[in-house]
Amino acid sequence: MLSISEVDRKIELMKSHGLNLTVANFIKLHFVSGCRIGDLLSIRRSNFTKDGNVLIRQSKGSKPLIVSYLFAYDFFYNYSQGLYTDIGCFSRQYFYRIYERYGLTIYSQGHTNTSVTHSARILKARTIYDLTGIVEDASEALGHVSSN
Repeated sequence: MLSISEVDRKIELMKSHGLNLTVANFIKLHFVSGCRIGDLLSIRRSNFTKDGNVLIRQSKGSKPLIVSYLFAYDFFYNYSQGLYTDIGCFSRQYFYRIYERYGLTIYSQGHTNTSVTHSARILKARTIYDLTGIVEDASEALGHVSSN
């Protein structure tokens, strides 16, 4: 099973293979936040705050997420100031190919295929559920809106 520590090891491997620093840090942000890949690619430089948070506006009716980026504060602070390649230069397909190449995928039992760019959401939900045992906590962590 995929874990955050395994994601970290794979990101370090990618960087040793010359992966763009922007992509490497946004992959980590993707797995920390559990957001959709399209929402990740929609993040603007102005979404980053000086206190170490990023606002991720989610699609499909989900609530916005506020996520700490302290794991790479220097990179994201400099990114917000206009340094480094803009994340908007990359596509979903670009991330899909990287995730496939480095095995950042999750096989879903009972399904015929693996989850590729959705693997970050699955990992986030599974981690929260494993910690609390409460489905609603996992749903809340992903920004799902309650139907009650």
